[in-house]
Amino acid sequence: MKIHDVTLTLFAWSNIPPTTYGRHTGRFEGSSELGLLTLRTDEGHEGHAFLGSAQRSATMDAPSLLRFLEPLVLGQDPLDRERLWQAMCQRSRATTLRAIGAMDVALWDLGGKIAGLPIHRLLGSYRDRVPAYASSAVLPSRRRTPRRRPASRRAAGPPTRSIRRPIPRPTSRCARRCGARSATTTRSCWTPPGPIEYPEALRVGRVAEELGFYWYEDPLADDDLYNYVKLKQQLSIPILATEYAPGGFTACAPWITYQATDYLRGDVAVKGGITPLVKSAHLAEGFHMNFEIHHGGNSLNNVANIHVIMAIRNCEFFEVLLPGRRPRSTAWPRTSRWTPTASCTRLGSRPGRRHRLRAHPASDHHGADLSLSHRKGRHASVRDRRARAVRRRRGRHGPGAEDRPGQGALRDWASR
Repeated sequence: MKIHDVTLTLFAWSNIPPTTYGRHTGRFEGSSELGLLTLRTDEGHEGHAFLGSAQRSATMDAPSLLRFLEPLVLGQDPLDRERLWQAMCQRSRATTLRAIGAMDVALWDLGGKIAGLPIHRLLGSYRDRVPAYASSAVLPSRRRTPRRRPASRRAAGPPTRSIRRPIPRPTSRCARRCGARSATTTRSCWTPPGPIEYPEALRVGRVAEELGFYWYEDPLADDDLYNYVKLKQQLSIPILATEYAPGGFTACAPWITYQATDYLRGDVAVKGGITPLVKSAHLAEGFHMNFEIHHGGNSLNNVANIHVIMAIRNCEFFEVLLPGRRPRSTAWPRTSRWTPTASCTRLGSRPGRRHRLRAHPASDHHGADLSLSHRKGRHASVRDRRARAVRRRRGRHGPGAEDRPGQGALRDWASR
């Protein structure tokens, strides 16, 4: 069995509300592009992954994926995931971890469908549910964060939420105002709006300790190992870092040996796929540390994250982002049974990632804006003429009656 086709289709993602997660992300709004990566074998199996997020368009990573990673997997056995991942990592100077991650997730999805097993069973299941916590930087006030749950759910333990407030000047006063009421009723986590300097991080951390926050996430710059060591020595609240620490999963080793953090952090996008995420979790487990998995930026990444969580012991929560309003697009994670009134996320037993790909009709989610298809290393034919005919018949650009992705306005990447 060999991989004989690699297709990347980009979808226009419009009407993104103004959002900021702090100084490190800036303010973004308007539109982005979400890529659907499909690997096909000569026996008819398919594996899927999403590339991109509301903040980071897939067009930023698509060219290097097709130029440097696609030739590595074409003609290869899809079950040789470790070998293929190692080969892709050798191209890390020419491509990105997000591109490698999308390819690795698609390989795992393909492997699960070939084996007829969900990914967490291939990895070796540890559980079938995990507590979920709500995380938001855009809710207008903490009172909008869901807390109440049905009586049948309350036995599972107190709900948890992560406070990520977009405050221009993170100070101890802001921390006290944002968390004075929350820590007594929920397990709350504090994340400053972007990296701050050590003196202010120490003052905010002491307030977070006083208010009983559950952990203190990414207060300093991603590569500030020296000050993280000092900060951890001064605070008793657990510090969670390494979400965006430069490098792959091996970059976590110095954080452990220098005792710069209490928890490690990552997801399939920023660490380069399911393969390194599992390696990172096992590395942390060897030192009796938790590896808390971050939100994946899109729905299929979150499905992959959940499968990894189900296969490891040392991850306590699944992060669920709560926007100010629910975006009507396939990028919103319709990947589990989690709702704002539930406390756990569960997975079933379908092969692969158990996610059915479907374009949901919505006024703000346009059809495919770009299609890239490589069959045995050659570009597939451009389908602009067909796309224009579809638009003329429908009289608009949205996917509307489309039952599957890939039938909107198309253009070949090589023509851009």
